Amino acid sequence: MASSDLCTLADVKELLDETTTDYDADLNLLIDAASEFIEQFCDRAFYTTTYTSEKYDGNGEDDFWPHNYPVTAISSLAISGSTVTASADYSGSGYFLYDRPQNAPSRIHYDGGFSEGHQNVVISYTAGYATIPSDLAQACRDLVIWKFKQRKEPGIKSERIGNYSYTRGDLEAAGVMTVLQIYKRKWVL
Repeated sequence: MASSDLCTLADVKELLDETTTDYDADLNLLIDAASEFIEQFCDRAFYTTTYTSEKYDGNGEDDFWPHNYPVTAISSLAISGSTVTASADYSGSGYFLYDRPQNAPSRIHYDGGFSEGHQNVVISYTAGYATIPSDLAQACRDLVIWKFKQRKEPGIKSERIGNYSYTRGDLEAAGVMTVLQIYKRKWVL
């Protein structure tokens, strides 16, 4: 199990009603692959991570959105070489980190403005989830189970012979892609 896995072997095995260890190695590989696929598709990391001295172009506005989210803490912020301190509320003289919806990019407000410039905003912060949201973890489990079952049952979407028809669900039907669209990086310009 990798530290960035979005679901656990125990949870996958419970859903599969699998009590042996016969498939543990295969399932662990699928969990790793599914977790990596989800992070690449969503263009973001999900677990809490510290980002140090990230540089951004100032946008000339009072609001700024770091690349990674949700931001849980800011350890330092500098604009054009000047350190900006935190403010307890929106109307203070320093920067203010807004509370944000779980899947929305985090917004930082600073009345002094993030002056325009090339790589003039430098920020160190912590972003991500301490616990993976349940719908995202379930999407990972569903992806693993779907892929695991495909090794014996190829994924036929639809087949018709006379009056007989057979349709097998895919990732869209399982709701995996719907959930991933919720967590996909939202670019703020």
